[in-house]
Amino acid sequence: MALPAPQDRLVTLPEGIPELTLGYEALVWAGTYLRHTNGMRAGKSWEFTREQARFVLWFYAVDETGRWLFDRGDRRLAKGSGKSPFAAAMSLIELLAPVRLSHFDPNAPGGCVGKPVHMPWVQIAAVSEKQTENTMRHVRAMVSQQNAPELHRDYDLDVGKTQIFVAPEGKLETITSSAATAEGAEVTCVIGDELEHWTPSNGGVELHNTLVDNLTKSGSRFLGTLNAWKPGVGSVGESVFDDWVSQEAGLAKVKTRILYDARVAPPETDLSDEVSLRAGLEFVYEDAPWADI
Repeated sequence: MALPAPQDRLVTLPEGIPELTLGYEALVWAGTYLRHTNGMRAGKSWEFTREQARFVLWFYAVDETGRWLFDRGDRRLAKGSGKSPFAAAMSLIELLAPVRLSHFDPNAPGGCVGKPVHMPWVQIAAVSEKQTENTMRHVRAMVSQQNAPELHRDYDLDVGKTQIFVAPEGKLETITSSAATAEGAEVTCVIGDELEHWTPSNGGVELHNTLVDNLTKSGSRFLGTLNAWKPGVGSVGESVFDDWVSQEAGLAKVKTRILYDARVAPPETDLSDEVSLRAGLEFVYEDAPWADI
């Protein structure tokens, strides 16, 4: 059965799970070291939802040569879907977890054995400090002595308000500076927050291009989060979606492979009909049981 046109798909993640992936290393590490920071599971060991876990498995999927299947991942989900805690967990996974390929092992989950990122440098980027704080506050809570005693037992962490250092040469930081300041940084992963607000007028498009150029040189990762964008303002959120549509239609002009995660209400949803609206919301929030709809 043929898939709908990319722009008409209600669920955009690839079906199933990849054959080769380092994602299981990420899932196990997060469940071992992280705890939920708020909501109904606050204080309990971190557990990804089903679709979050599938995203992680695809984000860390590799081919038989060990190259990433996707160069970047972007999650466009409704407000209240847990994007910020997820981004915080992923930033710490990139900082500390064994999510680079060591070797293949057919007996290992996902057929891959991982190793930590060498000299990890993770940036949580946005066009304002307020936006980076949405994710960074969850990061700080996740690495606090109270919430993560095992993390401090096994890793040498120095935790600040906007930076975390891990011995010997790893760091996580927020960045809202100009593209010129960001240029040339040997970053291993960027978490781009609220890409719908990255526009030409606030320097977001230039910052995005610079960050992506930095990552392309090193084969490192980009993870974007966003809500719906305002059409026609030239946001990064809109351009990434357009690039993904071109990719899926076989019309992409660049080789960058985008893993796109969106869940959209069916087009027949009637906002003026309570039953129809509720059905649409239940579909959109199916993977977010904590959401009050």
